[in-house]
Amino acid sequence: MTRSPVNRRDPSGTRRIERDEIARQRAILRQYMEAMAEVAVGNDPQRMEVLDRLDASLKEDLQASADDWLNNAAEATVRNTDRVLNNLHTGIKLGNVRIPAEEVEALRINIKTQVADLGSQGLSVVTRNLTEGYQAGLGADQIKRNIVNELPSLEGRAERIVRTETMRVCDTVAKARYDAAGCDGYLSFPTDDDRLCVTCLGYATGGNGTVLKVYGLDEPMALPWHPNCRCCRLPHFPDQGEITI
Repeated sequence: MTRSPVNRRDPSGTRRIERDEIARQRAILRQYMEAMAEVAVGNDPQRMEVLDRLDASLKEDLQASADDWLNNAAEATVRNTDRVLNNLHTGIKLGNVRIPAEEVEALRINIKTQVADLGSQGLSVVTRNLTEGYQAGLGADQIKRNIVNELPSLEGRAERIVRTETMRVCDTVAKARYDAAGCDGYLSFPTDDDRLCVTCLGYATGGNGTVLKVYGLDEPMALPWHPNCRCCRLPHFPDQGEITI
């Protein structure tokens, strides 16, 4: 039996990055959505034009964080994979092995597309509340309150995007590095706490108690398994013992 080569509470080593990025995305969303609410209930006949400009600025600010976010997650994964190889006593030193530029660009585009959609969702909240509010005869103050009250759903979506896309970056980098290390398979290691779901446990063990299943190099294993998934890819080597959760 091989001792777990990762921190069971934070297998990917990215908890701080996720926390910081979630806080940044939520702050940007709240700032712009409150500005949208202020504009939306005014008497300016051109307010939809102003809302469109705010929406465009929101998308730009959300997307501006994408490169830092991606780079931070990738660097954390490099450190984490080096720790894993060291803890497994492989003696393998990967140095500067990185993922291909086209894969980096695909991850970057995916992140930017996801966060830009938050801006579109925000504008949709504003316009819907305006339309429904005026049709119902609500006053400007009530319409504004309705708009701001919907912010938690957008913030929750921002959290889900950050967690899910961070793990996608981590898995892409980890796979490239473990392949370069000459592994003969992979393991899916779930975060071992009270939020561990049956889906992740099933993929991790293949229904075989607590022993991690070994996925072959050509066997489908695309992390994250689902939105908000926190599972981490580990390598398997020929003489490696079983790992349990």
